[in-house]
Amino acid sequence: MIISTSDCILLAALLLKSEWEIK
Repeated sequence: MIISTSDCILLAALLLKSEWEIK
């Protein structure tokens, strides 16, 4: 499966968002 840069950015943003919500 090929992951594009935009997909990587979206995944990183989701991870950051979930971390902020946990804190």
